[in-house]
Amino acid sequence: MNNYRKLEEEELSQVIAGETVLLASNNGLESSFILNRMASRVWELIGDNRLITEIAAEIADEYGLESRTAMAETEAIIACFQTRENIVNHK
Repeated sequence: MNNYRKLEEEELSQVIAGETVLLASNNGLESSFILNRMASRVWELIGDNRLITEIAAEIADEYGLESRTAMAETEAIIACFQTRENIVNHK
């Protein structure tokens, strides 16, 4: 199983009304993202250095989802973070 870690390169995040505003500067490029509540929670759990299965289990519990649905949602959110280079796979 994989776990992930946030990149530390000039990132700022702030939670506002349950959603996270993420400001990042990677490789000289500045970007901003607004994460919905579920993506915000995944972002928070990644910061706790958890395995993806642990993150998905927490999402299933908190949002009342079936395990398979929670895993699919978690994987999709993490894939978005990876595409935007906000996180890396930490084996």
